[in-house]
Amino acid sequence: MDTFGRAALERLLSPFLSPACAPRLWSEAWQQRRVTPTSLWAWSRSYGDQLAALAVAAGLTETQLQQHLSDRRLPDREALEMLADLNCFPHVTPAARPMAAV
Repeated sequence: MDTFGRAALERLLSPFLSPACAPRLWSEAWQQRRVTPTSLWAWSRSYGDQLAALAVAAGLTETQLQQHLSDRRLPDREALEMLADLNCFPHVTPAARPMAAV
């Protein structure tokens, strides 16, 4: 069973991605950007599922994910949103939509 692996992450984070570009984003994350499930789970725990999905949509690499985690640096949401929109153009990534004011 893939409880903590790729399939589980895709099920958890895909609702925050555009259905039209999610398969491509996941393929690029795992194959080209060498993202590991361990790093993405750590992002999800540290920054929340929405920012973890934005990291995938923005095209962050394994090295970039690890750097944020080791620096304990809060990701720049606006930068991630911009990169996610560029990677998903012309589709809008749900996680990149403005959050409702609380």
